[in-house]
Amino acid sequence: MTEENFNASFPETRWTVVLALRQGGDTTLAYRALEELCGIYWQPLYGYARRLGNGPEDAEDLTQGFMEHVVKTEMLATADESVGKMRSFLRKSFSNYIRNNHRAAVAKMRGGDVISVRLETLGPVELEVENNAIDNASPDALYDRLCALALIEASLSQLEAEHNTKAKAEVFAALKPHLDPKDGDVVPQEMLAAALGISLPNVRTTLFRMRQRFRELLRSLVRDTLDRPTEADINEELKSMREALRRS
Repeated sequence: MTEENFNASFPETRWTVVLALRQGGDTTLAYRALEELCGIYWQPLYGYARRLGNGPEDAEDLTQGFMEHVVKTEMLATADESVGKMRSFLRKSFSNYIRNNHRAAVAKMRGGDVISVRLETLGPVELEVENNAIDNASPDALYDRLCALALIEASLSQLEAEHNTKAKAEVFAALKPHLDPKDGDVVPQEMLAAALGISLPNVRTTLFRMRQRFRELLRSLVRDTLDRPTEADINEELKSMREALRRS
């Protein structure tokens, strides 16, 4: 296989672009991709810090300080060549960061401008932390579950952005709870059709297409968190997500 064909077989992902910093890649593009990925993983890392026994403010400081550390240092330039998953890389690095007792140093970073999430928006994460503790599950298990939920939420947000016209937004809001076929129909489709003023076949067709597009977006986002993934790699990561969600 020629080098050109090899590169075509492994199209760049956002994580590939980030890891290219090790070889002096496009820093502007890499840091933009890194900030986008860190934004997805902020809440899972916060939840991980909470499950390790840190209070909300300490967990916020640790997470924010770690994000500052990742984005603004040469950390990725020396990343292990075996790193293939953004999820695994961040958890391992964050664990080391916490263990190295950076808490005092990062307290001054609260409110930093790299990646930040307001504490009052973390209610769902706190509930996951509480449930995880009740089930006596490990911090790693909570982290994997929160990563899966974060990727799903990011995919839903992207799908919602694709339905930003007034007419589409109304339909999206009504059908959003139905996007996962495993959840069944929250509201009977006949009632949805009546409420939206469209035919039942139209509701079914629209829901089918939205579900299909959601799966495409989720698969694409998962791909972007891996380094040069094959289809098997993406499928394995999606399987890991399903397993993490089933452990709840």
